[in-house]
Amino acid sequence: MRSGAWADLRERLFSSQRFWGAVLLLVIAILSRQSIFFFLTCLLAGAEGVSLYWNHRALDALVYRRALSQRRAMWGDTVTLTVAVENKKWLPLPWLRVDDEVPSAVVRDAGSVTFYKPHRSLLRTYLSVLWFQHVASSHSFVCLDRGEYVFGPSELRTGDLFGLEVTEKQVSASDSLLVYPKIVPLSSLGLPVTQPFGEIRTLQRLFDDPLRTVGVRDYAPGDSVRHIHWKATARIGAPQVRVFEPTRAMRVALFLDVAPAGWTSARPSSYIPRGSDALELSIVVAASLAVHLCRDGCDVSLYSNGTVRDREGPLSVGSGHDTEALEEMLEALALLPPMAAVTLDRVVASVGLSLPSTSSAVIVSSQVTDDLIEAASRLRIGGRGVAIMYVGDRNLPRPIPGITSFHVGNERDWRFLPSLDFAA
Repeated sequence: MRSGAWADLRERLFSSQRFWGAVLLLVIAILSRQSIFFFLTCLLAGAEGVSLYWNHRALDALVYRRALSQRRAMWGDTVTLTVAVENKKWLPLPWLRVDDEVPSAVVRDAGSVTFYKPHRSLLRTYLSVLWFQHVASSHSFVCLDRGEYVFGPSELRTGDLFGLEVTEKQVSASDSLLVYPKIVPLSSLGLPVTQPFGEIRTLQRLFDDPLRTVGVRDYAPGDSVRHIHWKATARIGAPQVRVFEPTRAMRVALFLDVAPAGWTSARPSSYIPRGSDALELSIVVAASLAVHLCRDGCDVSLYSNGTVRDREGPLSVGSGHDTEALEEMLEALALLPPMAAVTLDRVVASVGLSLPSTSSAVIVSSQVTDDLIEAASRLRIGGRGVAIMYVGDRNLPRPIPGITSFHVGNERDWRFLPSLDFAA
């Protein structure tokens, strides 16, 4: 043991009231010449010494690790949190308590969870670790809320066999988990599988479900197994693969409104509480549209009147249709807080100046104001295709000439919509 460690142990020993009490009893036992009293006092003093030494060394050479089965998860995924401890010394730990600080919104039903502070809970794990042993415990939970969640810090607590002393250690390391918004098929939102879009010849349809099957053909080397049509294969007796409808590339700008009803830039303190059904359904619609359009080969860009940390001003995510661009949009939607910086009509008017005349715009909002209709109409006058997705159960807005409108209601039931894995 290092000299500094011995000095610390001596300091703890000499500052222990139980130790000096045992010494006093030992002196009394010697003076009284009571052998049994002397023997019991020696046991007490020895137990105190062992207790102090045990707790002084208990957390030395102890390695703690926390691991998540995945760092990015889809809404509804099951994620496993594993707590592992490795004891690299001869001294065993009869009991070890690990308290991990975890987000309450995610870890609701993962075993021993106790309330800690607002939005945070403690996940408590009890372990017993022998000498040179590695032990682990796992907790699983279902991701039912979008956002970024931090796990940690942690506290390790243990004690001696006699329960006389307890020692603890803080572990500041943390891990993060990003949960993407819920993604659903367009049909479950009440949107048509195909929809003519105005009279613009370059846009044959606005929305198509991804990889729409139009027929089958014989299997050829190199075809993906995922595209095999099993029913046709069984009927014909030879492997058949799906033939998908060719898509026409187009550029689509998605505009998402996160402001509550009646919000204006003059009332910046107004916001939608986290978990608001109207806001969450709007984000579900925007995320689902982004996935479907990207799968359909469209170049999609995302704009919002909300702000995301580390980004200045209203949200703006660049155009693209590959996996990287789609993940960037889904990450932005996952992190989007329930607060607006400006009204959406200002975002539409600002971005609309740079949109090509052959592009289209899709506006997702739970409130269609006169200013928003005016901004959308100016886009339409410029030759762009425009569609408005009205989200919510309030009174439907009036029809807008030249602009395709859709209504997505039942905002309270958004959690029960069937999920679609965008990576499938």
